[in-house]
Amino acid sequence: MLKSRPYSFLPLLLFACTLVLTRPVFCSPNPLSDPADKKVPSKPTLTPTGPELVLQPNMSQSLHAASRRATHFEWALHGEGKLSTGDGDTALFTAPDHSGAVSLVTVVAHNGEGASPQSSITISTASSPAIRLDAIGIPAGWMSGNPSQNPTRVINLSTSKAGCHTGADCLQLDYRTGAGWAGIVWWPKACGPSGTPDAWRRVKDCSCAVDVLKAGNFRTISKVSFWARGERGGEIVELKVGDDSLCPLPGHSSGLLTLTADWKPYSINLAGLDMRRVVGLFTWVATDSYNPQGATFYLDDIQFEGTR
Repeated sequence: MLKSRPYSFLPLLLFACTLVLTRPVFCSPNPLSDPADKKVPSKPTLTPTGPELVLQPNMSQSLHAASRRATHFEWALHGEGKLSTGDGDTALFTAPDHSGAVSLVTVVAHNGEGASPQSSITISTASSPAIRLDAIGIPAGWMSGNPSQNPTRVINLSTSKAGCHTGADCLQLDYRTGAGWAGIVWWPKACGPSGTPDAWRRVKDCSCAVDVLKAGNFRTISKVSFWARGERGGEIVELKVGDDSLCPLPGHSSGLLTLTADWKPYSINLAGLDMRRVVGLFTWVATDSYNPQGATFYLDDIQFEGTR
């Protein structure tokens, strides 16, 4: 007959208690060391928060990123506009000078252990109130440096269906040398459908002018904007509104533009011009001296912009 040993289980009980009491030490990670994903910076939080921001053309916006454990930031711009350089937690974005652009700004936080996931914000440029040129004017005033020669011998205007900036078509302008210079004036429909002597008389005395402010329901008009590109690049043209002999006087010019083969936006500042009485709505001019081989170029999205 076996005798009972009431205290034989005591060592086992003491061992179990020891395991329970020491479990946090042996079973948990070292409290002084974080997992790898706790060492890299957290995903940046952007201010403004987005996900989309709308700015006016040429408007600037400060962007701020906050991230735990970050030592520096990597900013990047995808699209139009300008982004200040640097690796700080703040960047300055400046919208392009035209409406309709969409850009993406991204930021990644860094430290010695690695990089965070990327954060981003989409920034679009608001569309200004506008009226298209073809709603109030027609390209009827064909002209050249040789008055005895029909301008159609050195210039041609047609509609291109391929490679336009927006929409299904755009304007193709062909310039051939031989008259010294040539161009086309867009004038109000009231002036006449073609450049007859009677039409030119009405144009010169401004008796067929249009009120662009009223036509577009504008309070003010700031500019005429357009997109242009050359067939090969290197074509040199001048665009203008009004002239020293076409109201609004004295007119404003783009200056000489050297076009590229890619579409680019342009604008002519109209501040100071009386846009309530306009005949020379839009004009392009090219010369033999700047285009000795002639020129083919394209125009699209010509419009007057302002406030209502």
